[in-house]
Amino acid sequence: MKNVLTAKNARCFLLALYCCAFLYSFAQNGLPVARMAVLGWVSAAFIIGNIGKPQRKQLQMIGDLTFYACMWLSYDFSRGIADSFGFPMQVELPRNIDKILFFGNDPNIWIQDRLWNKNIQW
Repeated sequence: MKNVLTAKNARCFLLALYCCAFLYSFAQNGLPVARMAVLGWVSAAFIIGNIGKPQRKQLQMIGDLTFYACMWLSYDFSRGIADSFGFPMQVELPRNIDKILFFGNDPNIWIQDRLWNKNIQW
């Protein structure tokens, strides 16, 4: 008889269990938007999805996950510093950069002009 408890089967079972837990949490609390909650859910998915993989892949996943966590936490920290100095959230700057990169055209407006048709109801 074949061994049923392989790493792949355990990973699939735990990912299914993770999805059930996420759906239950979503039904109870809504979509996680707090940075630490998102980081926790994503980290758990990374870790569970890496069960049974070779050690080299697991080390690569730890590096990727560390980079991801540092990105989330540094954004949160820098946003807090900017708030404490009274800097407003930058909403015009990304659009202005897009205009520079696209030679004075706003790419969002450009694509909307080409996709919008009054006869088509999206």
